[in-house]
Amino acid sequence: MWTIPDWKEPRDWFHGTTKVGCLAGEFYECVDILHVGNKGAVSGFAAAAFPNKSVDGLLDAWLKRGSLGVSPFKPDKRCYIKIPDPVEGGVLAELQPTFANLIPFSRVGRDRTVYGQWPSTATAPSTVSPEMESASAPVSSPPQDTLPVRVTWAAPFERLKPLMSTMDDLYAHACMRSIAELSGTDEAGARAQSAIEAREWLSQGQSTVARAWLEPIISEEGEMGALFAIASRFGIEANSLADALSNASLRKELGHPMPVQRAWGVPGLMWGLLLDRLNGSESFKSCKVCGQLISGKADKRFCSEEDNAECYRARRREDKRRSRKGK
Repeated sequence: MWTIPDWKEPRDWFHGTTKVGCLAGEFYECVDILHVGNKGAVSGFAAAAFPNKSVDGLLDAWLKRGSLGVSPFKPDKRCYIKIPDPVEGGVLAELQPTFANLIPFSRVGRDRTVYGQWPSTATAPSTVSPEMESASAPVSSPPQDTLPVRVTWAAPFERLKPLMSTMDDLYAHACMRSIAELSGTDEAGARAQSAIEAREWLSQGQSTVARAWLEPIISEEGEMGALFAIASRFGIEANSLADALSNASLRKELGHPMPVQRAWGVPGLMWGLLLDRLNGSESFKSCKVCGQLISGKADKRFCSEEDNAECYRARRREDKRRSRKGK
């Protein structure tokens, strides 16, 4: 579903097998609708952007330092996006960069790293929307004495990112890290705070049984897995998925509405996964060496190679050094 400035018609059309909708809006916006199954499988037009078409492991990757950051922005670099067109299938449109958010510097570290902070002081009221609260009148060139940067996404999120990210993404990421750290000592408090912070990103929605239940099963388990699931749930047996879907009774069942939790964007998905983890009484722990958040067994104390390869290898080297010294 797109919104495009000054769009007239049509409201929707098919591009191949994909239905495209388009409405007039203030900005260029695109919403890809995907469904996540009970086992984490992702189905939908952009499902291939997810590692193994699944959300497994995404929350742990998101909570790591460096999954979101900032990088220099070149205002003279032209930026294009492909917007839908009912005849051509898609046309290129140039986006003009504007500068609207001003985040004050809070300090400069010994390594000359510059730190920004919003709200501007620790005593200021908590922010609700950093993007809106830090906005000034947009201009076409960086304001004087400022450092133009943009939010960047690291693997595996670089394929899931929108064209431009915002301070709201950084704020949501920081909130989730703080809540995950809190869960190690106050699980109930972390769960309550997470439910409050996630309200702007999650809502109740409605889909169909076909899209919310069957399609993720097909994505993860293939045709045979879907046939077993259909036989188990509806008592309808078939030799192929095509045969099953030719059954009028099954098509009626698959067309029934099904309640879903709607998550907006990557931060919304991460809030949903975080709530699921905390509601399942799975708290987070920190590595005793580097302090990074880790997941796994309750007695786990240090980073595994998957958590932080650098920390893991450094600890292994130290273990070997101690072992040789003991001999």
